[in-house]
Amino acid sequence: MAENAYCIAGKIVELLGSLIYEELSSAWGIQSDLKKLECIVLAIKAVLLDAEEKQESDHRLNHWLGQLKDVLNDVENVLDEFQNQILQKEVLKRCRSTRKKVGYFFSGSNPLVFHFEMARKIKGIRERVDDISDIKDFVFNNLLLIQFWMAHGILQSPKDENLELEDVGNLYIKELLSRSFFQDVEQENILYFTFKMHDLIHDLSLSIAKRECSVVTKKSALAIEVCHLSFLENGQEITTQLEKSSKIQTIIFQTDQSMSLLETCFSRFKYLRVLDLKNSSFEVLPSSIGSLKHLRYLDLSFNHIIKQLPDSICKLHSLRTLLLENCHNLERLPKGIGDIIRLKLFIVTTKHTCLSENAVGCLSSLRSLWIWRCVNLKCVFEGMEERRLTYLRTLVVGNCPSLTSLTLSIKHLTALETLIIRDCKELSLMEVAGEEDNQDLKLSLQNLMFFRLPKLEVLPQWLQGFANTLQLLWIGGCENLTALPDWLTRLKSL
Repeated sequence: MAENAYCIAGKIVELLGSLIYEELSSAWGIQSDLKKLECIVLAIKAVLLDAEEKQESDHRLNHWLGQLKDVLNDVENVLDEFQNQILQKEVLKRCRSTRKKVGYFFSGSNPLVFHFEMARKIKGIRERVDDISDIKDFVFNNLLLIQFWMAHGILQSPKDENLELEDVGNLYIKELLSRSFFQDVEQENILYFTFKMHDLIHDLSLSIAKRECSVVTKKSALAIEVCHLSFLENGQEITTQLEKSSKIQTIIFQTDQSMSLLETCFSRFKYLRVLDLKNSSFEVLPSSIGSLKHLRYLDLSFNHIIKQLPDSICKLHSLRTLLLENCHNLERLPKGIGDIIRLKLFIVTTKHTCLSENAVGCLSSLRSLWIWRCVNLKCVFEGMEERRLTYLRTLVVGNCPSLTSLTLSIKHLTALETLIIRDCKELSLMEVAGEEDNQDLKLSLQNLMFFRLPKLEVLPQWLQGFANTLQLLWIGGCENLTALPDWLTRLKSL
């Protein structure tokens, strides 16, 4: 069944991509309708071959394929009507009879009538496809999805030495978008965008991964080979279910969890790669987390009562992603945080008054650093030695109302591509260290945003160091910046 459906889908895609269809669909005003239809068929075609191999052992998938084949047959019939219309138009061109031409105008073949009829049928097909699949609306974020892929080793190492794994991840996402696997893209800002997975791809993914992925409830039964868990409930029944599992690589908690359950997970699942504890409500993370030597992704965001991280977290030498966003009561970062030598993405909210060399400057592998909503923070990078953070590509400092000092040595941030500073009402930026002679600096900054900085009165001179690289300069809500400097015109790439 799937093979036949695949052949039908291939023929439909070939027809829709032909030049004559493009020209005539444009002439008849149904080009956008056929383009949407092509996207639907492409998405279906992409999953059919793999689905064929699994349909015999999965009755739900077999039924799903049957429904899809019916839809594809209807698509083919609609295109037959379209092709017949093309033939009628060709015959009419050769005909000299006025009577036939008048009859054609008042028939269902009239371009206006045909447009409405075709649009109605195509809409009906799209609605049937929606009915076949449920509406799954999980919103992905490209920034975090790439980190998740990296944690599981999904991304291939780039052949181009100028590319990072994050760049490879973005290429993957763009490819999936071009094939309509992902949809509903929304650009949130210059750093990231959101999107949803196509429903058909979602269904197929669930079917393929059903033995490896499981949602944990009090009534669920975990397969021995399960690797990825999402917890919806808590309690002793949950802990009991975990006794036979040993291959867990991902844990996502979607409900409050007890300390005993956390301890059980930390002691049992030594090969854990991803641990998502966002929206938790515990004051102290168990020190046994230090035993998770393979952990690469840790999300503690939106825990509003956690006060400190155990020093044992510094033993997580493989950790690449640490998310502490909106942890407003976090009093300090561990002194040995520099031992997390592979950390690439760090988002932090803390009660610290100063993030110095020992707090963030020692994280030499960082590619992306977000210092966010630190209401007590007064200084960042103070006392930091030169030639630190030389791999940093993205720096975001925002919603820090007490911040007065941002001590950056621009000449050493040679990899920095994006700098965003926003909502820091006491920051003037005059303390950022630039260079008098910056013509020979090899700098990389491409995107720069200053937003709601009321004490910013003049643009810093060090901006001239990015004359050959800066492509986007966005300034807003800086009411005391009354004039732009003459040298701004020398920024060649803006």
